[in-house]
Amino acid sequence: MREVTRYFRNAVAVQTNPKCEYKDGEFCLIPEQEVMTGEVGDIVLEHLFGKCKTDQQMQKQTINVIIAFKTLASIYENGDRIDEKIEDLNSIFFVPAKLDGEGKLSRADVGKEPWFPREYLYPMIDPELSVGDMTTYDEYVEKMTSARYEIETWEQYVQYAIFMYETVTHSSFDDAFVQSCGEKIALDNKYYIFEDKMVNATKHILSLYNELQNQEENKLYAKLTNGKTEPKKQLISNDDVNKMMQHAGQMNGQYPLSPSQREAINHFNEMEEGDI
Repeated sequence: MREVTRYFRNAVAVQTNPKCEYKDGEFCLIPEQEVMTGEVGDIVLEHLFGKCKTDQQMQKQTINVIIAFKTLASIYENGDRIDEKIEDLNSIFFVPAKLDGEGKLSRADVGKEPWFPREYLYPMIDPELSVGDMTTYDEYVEKMTSARYEIETWEQYVQYAIFMYETVTHSSFDDAFVQSCGEKIALDNKYYIFEDKMVNATKHILSLYNELQNQEENKLYAKLTNGKTEPKKQLISNDDVNKMMQHAGQMNGQYPLSPSQREAINHFNEMEEGDI
């Protein structure tokens, strides 16, 4: 049961670390200095908050944003892309954050952490674009649990993200490339920022799978997930005398059950815990 639940749980968890396709939406470049200091300039503010906003309106607003910290470089030769597997603005490491109208960046809400899209972490379908290992990522997040709760400033949050990147990829954050299956893949060394419009629709189903993994075995759930076919049982006739004597499902003969209702009650009363 737990193996099947773990598979379902991991399949859902993958969707919480998606690849952000932002190139066709509203995004803009943000200078590295602004990312590191957490002080965003007017150009980025106007782009994200809108030029029509007054200063007072902007100052009162706070929006959720995502910063693409690391993006694979698109290399062209004679007008053609050299590596067709690498799309334009193909980012591999994202950092969620909050941005207020005064240009101050701050850590995202609890539960939102820097992430690598699952498709870039081994094991994966196409290992040629693997930049790290999912196990290493999980171990880092688990190891740094206490450190996450001690983060108070934007600078500490950035350092946490940088350390995560270096731990998972085994590459220096300042390198112009990232290691992938023994090869070096070029990075564009630019930062892109865009509004976070993602909806975490899998939060509660993920909590359910986590609970199922941790609780004692549930007989019904175990039968549903064991992959075995339930043996057929002989149907109980509505004319069975013993069932008639139970007189279940109605108080008197004024409003009798239909044959299908009687059949359902007869069989339900024969079921034990975990039966299907």
